[in-house]
Amino acid sequence: MNLTLTDKAEIKRIIDGLGDADMEHVHAETERLAESCAAMFDMMEAHKPDEFTKDAVNWLREEDCDAQEKVAETFYDLLLERVKAEYAFGVFVRRHMYREVA
Repeated sequence: MNLTLTDKAEIKRIIDGLGDADMEHVHAETERLAESCAAMFDMMEAHKPDEFTKDAVNWLREEDCDAQEKVAETFYDLLLERVKAEYAFGVFVRRHMYREVA
C-alpha cells in the first residue's frame, strides 16, 4: 500500500484516538496472538547465533522463569503495537472505501 504523508498522519491519528471499545478489541486479538511466545525464542535463536546460542536459548525457554516472563511481556507489547496498527489500517481503508463509493 502506497501511503502519502497525509495518509500516514491519518493512520497515526486513528491509533492515537482509539477508544475503550477499540482497545478492548485490540487487546482481545493481542491475547489470542500472544498465547505462545515460542516465536520470540525462535527469533532469539536464529539471530546471529554462535556456538552456544541454541543451548542458551533452550535454557531460557525451559529453565529461566524470569526470562520467560520478560519474553512473554515483550512479545505481548510488540504484538499490541502490531494489532493497533492493523486495526488503524482497517479503519483507514474502510473510511476511504466509503469516500470512493460516495
